[in-house]
Amino acid sequence: MNHLKTIARVCLLAAFIFTAQGCNMPELVATAPAASQNTAAPTAQVSADQLPVPETLTSFRVVAPPNTPPDTLIYLSLLDEVTGLALNAQVYPMEPGAPIPGNESSPVYVITLPFRIGSLIKYRYERSIGPIRVAEHLSDGSAVRYRIYHVVGQGFVDDVISRWTDTAYMLPSGRIAGSASDAVTGQPIANLLIAAGGAQTFTASDGSFLLEGLPPGVHNLTAYAIDGAYQTFQQGARVAAESTTPAPIQLQPAKFSNVVFVVRVPEGTLPVIPVRLAGNTYTLGNTFADLALGASALPANMPVMKPLSDGRYTLTVSLPVGADVRYKYTLGDGFWNAERNSDGSLRLRQLIVPEQTLLVEDTVETWQDGAKSSLTFDVHAPADTPPQDFISIQFNPLIGWTEPLPMWNLGGGRWAYVLYSPLELPAELRYRYCRNGQCGFADDAQTPGVDHPGRVVQLSDQPQTITDQITAWANWSSSADASLPIVETAPKSGAFAAGVALSPRYHPAYRSLFPAALDDIQKINANLVVISPTWSYGRAAPGNNPPILLRNPERDASWFDLTDMLQQVKGRGLNTALYPDVNFAIRWDQWWASAPRESPGWWPVWFEQYRAFVLHHTDLATASGAEALILGGDWLTPALPNGVLPDGQPSGAPADAETRWRSLLAEVRSRYGGKLFWSISSDRIETPPSFLDAFDLIYLTLTIPPGESFESVLGRDLESWLDSVVWPTQLISGAPVLLALDIPTDPTLQTQVDLYQTALSAAAQRDWIGGVIAVGYNPAAALRDASSSVHGKPAGELLGLWFAQLLGK
Repeated sequence: MNHLKTIARVCLLAAFIFTAQGCNMPELVATAPAASQNTAAPTAQVSADQLPVPETLTSFRVVAPPNTPPDTLIYLSLLDEVTGLALNAQVYPMEPGAPIPGNESSPVYVITLPFRIGSLIKYRYERSIGPIRVAEHLSDGSAVRYRIYHVVGQGFVDDVISRWTDTAYMLPSGRIAGSASDAVTGQPIANLLIAAGGAQTFTASDGSFLLEGLPPGVHNLTAYAIDGAYQTFQQGARVAAESTTPAPIQLQPAKFSNVVFVVRVPEGTLPVIPVRLAGNTYTLGNTFADLALGASALPANMPVMKPLSDGRYTLTVSLPVGADVRYKYTLGDGFWNAERNSDGSLRLRQLIVPEQTLLVEDTVETWQDGAKSSLTFDVHAPADTPPQDFISIQFNPLIGWTEPLPMWNLGGGRWAYVLYSPLELPAELRYRYCRNGQCGFADDAQTPGVDHPGRVVQLSDQPQTITDQITAWANWSSSADASLPIVETAPKSGAFAAGVALSPRYHPAYRSLFPAALDDIQKINANLVVISPTWSYGRAAPGNNPPILLRNPERDASWFDLTDMLQQVKGRGLNTALYPDVNFAIRWDQWWASAPRESPGWWPVWFEQYRAFVLHHTDLATASGAEALILGGDWLTPALPNGVLPDGQPSGAPADAETRWRSLLAEVRSRYGGKLFWSISSDRIETPPSFLDAFDLIYLTLTIPPGESFESVLGRDLESWLDSVVWPTQLISGAPVLLALDIPTDPTLQTQVDLYQTALSAAAQRDWIGGVIAVGYNPAAALRDASSSVHGKPAGELLGLWFAQLLGK
């Protein structure tokens, strides 16, 4: 029932915002009025209004689950990924169709609609439950994000719905397994979005993909390059019960063409306000992730347009020929302060990119919805706000917090934001301020925490100005709060790793925040940055049967984002190490305890999935030139030879586990020429895995829980533990040890400083310790919270003093 309540609230919000019946939204606006030519704008070979706009018909036939309630209405929902998947959909009722022979128990629905040729349709199916509609779900109960269909001519689409929100899955299932390669070079293609049957996944570095849990029937299989590097591929794929449909696919490389956008904005638009171009492509801010309330595009990832002398704005973008680009102009994101039609309805534009260089001249009719009012937020930030930070404002229209929006810097600690739309909302609007878009973590002290209801403004039909003073930031103070000891030590002989390990926690907004984080890391005098890319155990069933590892775009960075981060680190003259990690929906010990490890075939699938995960990141390390690759971690303990669960019970790992591990490590060595580290925790260093000899270094993680000390965790002082426990293991393996310190700020900032001082002193006195790594670094913001991050804390200053002397700076 929670799903139904959420859907009901989304529909209620839509009714307020769009003044529509139920959840029906305004239709797509495909073309824009052309503005007059101005000599200040760049010239182009062809103008958008000269392009032909051919259309064709596409028929959809969908087989609904057999337990679909009788006499129900089924809808085809065409989604708007720029505004947000939960908003601005075009919804069409479908008609009952003829049953499929041999499957008469499953109802069939059909509809035929016109589309522009070249369109990339993102859609899903819904059905009505009284006054609301519910969306289709996958067999494991997770929601369908969207299906994809590429309109290349008159076409027919066959689909099968797995289940509804409020019904159980009744059928057996199968899967599609394949690989994607370049049709010209034969090379595998990584990071393609693969969709079929409502399920989505991304290809690994070797081009492989797996769509699990699909109902039997014909599905439209689509491969889409989110960066536009390849032409979209699609074909029908028949899935049979309890079987695998092979799908080797080849994609043609795309050609690119320059598109020059020129836009005239409404009179009165302040020139200090950045005008952004929001779109459905990676270059136009699309993260291809389900962000807050169904958003996909982030303002920080959208390109900012350049003002022209005549008051217009321009931007030149290289886009793939033939791509279906949906876009809009905005002073916020795809929802807040996005352009509107003259009647106040949301606007979304469409462009099929031609081969010629193109000039697109548009006019924004208005930023306002029907309310015709505005809210001006004028806020004064505290004097101790870090100078590299920007201030964000976050809105809650009715059903939850949306993604934060960057405010406009007026100088002198003063920030502003003018909200034009949507304002046709219930009587009040909730809002709050934060730093660097990190609402819920780096908040205004008056509204701290993820679940805080925020400040309130009562809406009016007249323009309003809200003046706020932020008296302090939560989890931040510029005062010292800790004293630093005097640091005197000799430089380490030979190579020494002075590093920080980024927290594996990820959000697509981090892409724009990373340069400022690198500035801070360089102030710490680090010479190594450890980046922890993640995949997730993605299917909803606890224990994952089968245990499928996927990249979840909401919390797992893309190949493109990671490549960009690694290149930025390299550009600063720093070394890089990749430490692939895994996200779980529940605690990893609970995941292993609930996993059906005794089921036939479970362990082979686990090793197969883990192998794909490791080799993907091995290839990323090779492609990016990373100096080191770190494998291991406590969560793998049950899968090691003679593996045990956290409670000490045997895990049932296969008898040939060591052979499997050594075979995998041999594959890694054949594809990667850098250093290999094995990560092991302090409580397992005395019983390392039998294949430790295959690694170059030991990455020893020492975690101090809040309120604890080295003595309480290790049972003795740190130096004694290093000499009596760690050194013997180091002598046997012959591998240097990197000491990775996970030390929280608890109960005080001084506690973290003192523990780091003890550890750094001990490391400096031992030649066999080849480096010290500060674990848990938060790249998004400097915080003086209880976490292990040293970003903005006195412990970071202490590290800077030690690292400088240890490296002989």
